[in-house]
Amino acid sequence: LCSRYGTSVHTRLVRNGCDNNGSVGATNAASRGADGLWHLGYVGTLANVDAEAIIKLVQSVPDVCVDLVGPAAGWKGPTNHPRLHLLGTLQHERLAGFAFTCCCLIAPFPHTTLTEGVDPVKLYEYVSWGRPIVVLRYPEVERFGAFVEFYETPQKLVEVVLRMCSEGFVRKYSEGQRTEFLRENTWEVRGRQVRQELRDLLSGVDG
Repeated sequence: LCSRYGTSVHTRLVRNGCDNNGSVGATNAASRGADGLWHLGYVGTLANVDAEAIIKLVQSVPDVCVDLVGPAAGWKGPTNHPRLHLLGTLQHERLAGFAFTCCCLIAPFPHTTLTEGVDPVKLYEYVSWGRPIVVLRYPEVERFGAFVEFYETPQKLVEVVLRMCSEGFVRKYSEGQRTEFLRENTWEVRGRQVRQELRDLLSGVDG
């Protein structure tokens, strides 16, 4: 925005947030599913998933199953792998329940210039659901470092998940950290920030 319109334009960055509900009962305990597998979950548009990384993961880690929730249009991976489940869309109020069935939530974004500009709302939701989290590392998500495990390549994703399997998918962050994060990053907080910016503009602050 600054390069396009100039640095004299009044700009403020207001980030994404999350609802501080649906997270009651979140726990750092993880267990295998009834099928004896560790279930890793993803919530979002499947067209925005790095299918190569997901395929390498299920091919390399036989104890893992990946459950994908979201619109399947644009999905570039297989639809018949026994440990890769495309579950379709769920009502938003059911997403926390789905998250609690997963030992870990993943955000396997493709590494593109578009991704590098995204402040992913799903990471806010993942923290609110209280599960272990694995995400592609890029500058915009570095500030989630206290809450997530990072990877840089499909092979690094496999290595991170193998380590987490051996450790039993222990959550990186404490309940106190999660509670503080939710308090500071709700949509209500974001709304207050926007209202304050509008008041400042209307009163002539910062031009």
